[in-house]
Amino acid sequence: MRNGNQPTGQRDQTQRKQTHTSRVFGGLHQRGASQLYLLMLVRKAMHRGRVAHTSDIPTVERTWRSSAKKLSLMRYVVCLLTLFVMACSTPADMTPDLLYRTYTYVQKNPGGTDQTVIVTLTRQNEVRFGVDKQLAICCAPTRFRATTTTIEFLGPEVPNPVCAAVDCRMSELVASTPWQIERLNAIELVITTNQQRLVLTAQ
Repeated sequence: MRNGNQPTGQRDQTQRKQTHTSRVFGGLHQRGASQLYLLMLVRKAMHRGRVAHTSDIPTVERTWRSSAKKLSLMRYVVCLLTLFVMACSTPADMTPDLLYRTYTYVQKNPGGTDQTVIVTLTRQNEVRFGVDKQLAICCAPTRFRATTTTIEFLGPEVPNPVCAAVDCRMSELVASTPWQIERLNAIELVITTNQQRLVLTAQ
């Protein structure tokens, strides 16, 4: 018997079954589409993650290069500071080789008479006087000991017995404490000690 001739109750039941079947398949289709859409989103996210991870490589390289440059700059600054400290530890214009020369200085004598003294400091750490550069016999140093900041004038290691009977004024170079080198350059040697200041002019 065809549908057109079916009773009203059977037609309603058939329509309800068709409607239920359509809803079930429609729901399955919608859930399948949703799952497919979610899968596409996950794949896109994974792809973006890979791209982002790959794009991080230049960033890491730039960071490494920046750190290397900063480290090199720090080393350069440390070297400059080291050189600065070394420079500050010596007097201005200090050049040790300039110490070994012939100088003249004015020695103050009692009675207001000044005397020009010629003195030579040799590389053998000897102190020689006069134009002929002779070692002093008495009342003057015969050797010296120097650092980059001080100089000390000393008598002979073995004192000359003759000097015990000689009455003379000791040279101004002989002091109770080492002289401080205030300045040493191509023009002069300036030394100070015990509120004394002696200027030796280079020849």
